[in-house]
Amino acid sequence: DYQLDEHWSFSLGGRYNDETESIDSNLDLSALLGGGGVPVNIGQVQDEVLDDNTSFSFKTRYQYVEDILFYFGWDTAYKSGGYNPQVANISDFFVGNENIATLEDEFLLYPAEESTAYEIGVKSIWPEQRLLFNVALFYQDFDNFQNFQEADAERIGGFSLGILINSADKVNTQGIEAELSWSISHEWNASFSASYANAT
Repeated sequence: DYQLDEHWSFSLGGRYNDETESIDSNLDLSALLGGGGVPVNIGQVQDEVLDDNTSFSFKTRYQYVEDILFYFGWDTAYKSGGYNPQVANISDFFVGNENIATLEDEFLLYPAEESTAYEIGVKSIWPEQRLLFNVALFYQDFDNFQNFQEADAERIGGFSLGILINSADKVNTQGIEAELSWSISHEWNASFSASYANAT
């Protein structure tokens, strides 16, 4: 944080991530097939993914007068990728089912999510009117947005794999938020807040 003068100040922040995720999945059917303790292995998945990322935050503030503050923020963020372990080996179990092979390829590994966000707004207090008023405009863009999805059971012979993590290539959201608070008296306070968001 740095105060340039009586009106202007700014903040800088950074974060570095270095992550390794691995999967070692072995499908053992000995209990299901009554193998008498002898392993009945029909497939194994071993894989590893390396992720590294540098994200940052920049904010600048302009104190127009003591009770009115304008600000702008620019931030990037990161969420690591990973595996859906319940998908591993299912193509070995359902041999010859192209739907299963495609599903395992689609869902086994989900990529890291990255986003960039911008926000501009004003925060203000009006002592004589006993009012507080804040308003902000925002825009955020995601690459490989991670979301939860249930795999279509019909694709895998009626079996359910539960909830899987999937990713959407591109997501963006934008909108406006406003807040108004009025101190009517020592006993009474009224407040109003509203937001509008448009996500694609």
